[in-house]
Amino acid sequence: MWKLLCRIFALLTLVSALAGCTDTTEEPVYEAEFVDLGISEPDIYNGEKMEISLCGDAMYYVIQHIEEEEGLNGEYIYRYDIYCMQLGESGKASILPIEIRRNYFLEYPKILPDCRGDYFLAYKTYGKIYVEKYDGDGKRLFNCQVAVREYDESDIEINEYLVGMVQDGAGNLYAAVKNDIYLLDGDGRICGTASLEPESIHSSINSIVCGMDGKVYCTADRKMYRIDFEASTAREVGRVAENFGMVPVSGSEFLVAAWKKLVLYQLEEDMTTDLVEWQDCDLDTEHLVGLTRFEDGRAGVLFYEGSELRMALIQETDGRGKPQREVVTLGVVMRNENLRKSALAFNRQGGPCRVKVKEYWDYTPDSGMTLDEAIASLNLDIVSGSCPDIVNLQYGNLDSFASKGALEDLTHFLEGSGLEKEDFVDAVLKAYTVDGKLLSLPNTFCINTVAVRSDLVGAKTAWTLDEMIELADSHLDSALFSHVTKQDALEFCMKMNLSCFMDWGKGTCCFDSEEFRKILEFSNRWPLKAVWTDDLDEIDVQYSSGKVLLCPLKLSSPDKISYIYEIYDWADLTFIGYPAIDGSPGHGLDGAGGAYAIFAKSPHKEGAWSFLEALQDSEGEALMAFAEGFPAKKDKLEALFEESMKDPYLTNPTPEKKENLVRRPVSGTASVRDGVWYEKSSYVPIPEEVEEIRRLISLARPAWQDAVAMSIIKEEAASYFHGQKTLDEVVGLIDNRVGLYMDEMSSEG
Repeated sequence: MWKLLCRIFALLTLVSALAGCTDTTEEPVYEAEFVDLGISEPDIYNGEKMEISLCGDAMYYVIQHIEEEEGLNGEYIYRYDIYCMQLGESGKASILPIEIRRNYFLEYPKILPDCRGDYFLAYKTYGKIYVEKYDGDGKRLFNCQVAVREYDESDIEINEYLVGMVQDGAGNLYAAVKNDIYLLDGDGRICGTASLEPESIHSSINSIVCGMDGKVYCTADRKMYRIDFEASTAREVGRVAENFGMVPVSGSEFLVAAWKKLVLYQLEEDMTTDLVEWQDCDLDTEHLVGLTRFEDGRAGVLFYEGSELRMALIQETDGRGKPQREVVTLGVVMRNENLRKSALAFNRQGGPCRVKVKEYWDYTPDSGMTLDEAIASLNLDIVSGSCPDIVNLQYGNLDSFASKGALEDLTHFLEGSGLEKEDFVDAVLKAYTVDGKLLSLPNTFCINTVAVRSDLVGAKTAWTLDEMIELADSHLDSALFSHVTKQDALEFCMKMNLSCFMDWGKGTCCFDSEEFRKILEFSNRWPLKAVWTDDLDEIDVQYSSGKVLLCPLKLSSPDKISYIYEIYDWADLTFIGYPAIDGSPGHGLDGAGGAYAIFAKSPHKEGAWSFLEALQDSEGEALMAFAEGFPAKKDKLEALFEESMKDPYLTNPTPEKKENLVRRPVSGTASVRDGVWYEKSSYVPIPEEVEEIRRLISLARPAWQDAVAMSIIKEEAASYFHGQKTLDEVVGLIDNRVGLYMDEMSSEG
C-alpha cells in the first residue's frame, strides 16, 4: 500500500513538474510553444558542421569552420567555435573562451559543463576517441585517448558514433560510443569500459543520462541499463522505447522522447505511460535532435524545421479557454513522414478541425506485426464500419470498398468547392469513379507500364498473356525481366489480371481456371532466387543485348522515360504495358500513394473534405505535396511537362552543357543559389517522349491490387514452386482461401 501511495505521489509530482497541476477533472492537454533559436543548419558545402549537446536549460554547440590558410602539408586548418545558449532566456548565444584550431577535423564533438565551471570536450578523429578538459578561461587541463572496440567483421563499415557524455554524482565521466561507455575520473584517468551486448553489430546507444539518484543510465535496443562505475559493467534494468533523448524527472522516473511520442518511464515498475503524441503538439518530427528538461519542469524538444533550429516547449494544461477543434482521423498502413507534414501544415492553420494520422502498421521489433496484417486490419475496418474518417487507398481494392458502399461520393463536395472535375486529368477521374460515384480525388498519380524493344513486338499498345508467353518461348535464353524469380513472374502476370479471378460485386472468385493454371505454370519456369550483380554496366548490357526482354517501370516523373531508353542503348522502344488476359491496355494508373477517400459513415465528412481540398489547392500543392508522381490537375501537369523540357543550363551561372552520345541534354553540373549548392542529375526529356507519356496517360486504366489476396496467392504458390504440392492442389487451396477472405469481407458491416 505504501509503495502504491508513493507511486501516485510521484505521478502527481511529474504532472506538477511539467506544467503546474490544476484541480480540473477534464482530460489533460499538452501544448507546445515554439521558439526560433536563430540558428540555421550548417553550410556543409563550405565545410561547416555542427554538433549539439543539451544540458538542462542550456544548449552547447560546436561549429566547424575551414580556415582560408592551409597547414604545412597542404591540409586545411579547421577552427571550432563553441557556443552556449540559455534556452529559457533571450536566446542569444555566447562563445566560450576555448580556442581549437587543428589540421584535422573532429567528428561528433560533444561539450559537457561540470559543476566547477570547467568543460569536457569529447570527439572522434582518425578512428580514435579523445576526451579533453578545459577550465573556464579556455586552458586545456588534460587530453586523453580512450580505447576503441575492435570489431571482427572487417568487411562491414562500423560507425563509432559518439553519443554523448555525462557525469555521475561523484564527478566521474561517462563517454558513450556506439555500444560502449568509457569511464574516466574527473582528472582524466581511464578507469574502465562498460560494454553492452547489442542485438546486432549496427545497434547503438540511444541516450545516456545521470538519474536523480546520481547513477548513470543509458538506453539501447529498447532496453535500459544502469552503469556501475566501480565494476565497469552495464546491467539491464528495464525496457524502454527507442528514443532520441531521455531526462530524469524524479528518483526512478524518466521522460523519454520516443520517435512518435513523449512517454514517462517508471523504472521501479518497468512501466511506460504515454503522455502525448508529437503530432498532437503540431511538432515537426522530420529532423528531431534531442530532449531536455527545464528547471520549471517543462520538456524541451530540439528539432529542425526546414533548415532552422527550433525548440518546442511542452507543458500540460487543463485545456480551459481553448476552443474545441473537431478531430478528423486519417488512416494509413505505414508511416509517411511527408503525409504527416501535410497534416501538420493543415493543423497549424488553426481552423475548426485538425487531422490526426493513425498508422496501422506498428513495425517496431517488439510488435511482431507484419505488413500484410496491417493491410488486412485497415481493409477490414473499412468494410466493417469502424473506419477512420479518411483512408489511404494505396493497399486497398477500390472495387471491394465500392461493393460495400464504404466510401463517400465526393461529387457533391467537389461541386460546392472551388474545384471542378474539368480541372483534373480525365484518366484519374475515370480510375476512381465506380458506378458513377467519385470515390477518391488523388492529387498525384503514376503509370505502371512495361517497355520492350520495338523489333520484338512492333508498335502494339497492348498485348495478351498468350502473346507475352509466346515472346518468352521464342527467346528461351533471355530472362523475362531483370532478376526475375518465380514469385516476381507471378506478380507480373497478375498485375492487370487479378480482377479477372475476383468479382467483388458478386463476392465470388474463380482461380480454378485454365488461365490461372497457365500463369502458375509460366511463373514456375523462372528461378526460385534472383542472381544479383552490382555492376550497373552489366545490367545495361543485359537489356541492350536482349538477354533481358522486358522492363517493368513506374512512370512518376517526365525524365524517367529517358532513363529507360538509356538502358536499352537508345534503341526504338514500345511501351506495351502489362499483359492482360482480354488484351486490353495494360498501363496501370494508381494514386502514387496519394489517393484518399472519405469513409461513408464518418461523422466528420465536412472536416475530412476540408483537408482533402487543402491538398488540391494551388498553394497546398506546393506546401503539402507528399507523394511522388504526376500532378492530377491538368494545369499543373502541363506546367510540369513544360518545365521538364527546359534546358537547365540556360539559367546556370557557369553554363557547361553536356550531352550524351545521341546529343540528348544531360544535366550534371552544379550551381550555387542563396548560398546553397545544387546539383541536378537527370535527362531533359525531348518533346516526343513527353507525348509518349501523354499517350500512356490516356490509355491508363485502374488495376486494383488486393494485398491480402495476393499474399494468399504467393504463399500457396510457393509450395508449388518448391515442388511440395501439385498444381491442382495449389489452385484448389488458393480458390478456397481467397473465397473465405472475400466472404469475411463481404459479411462485415
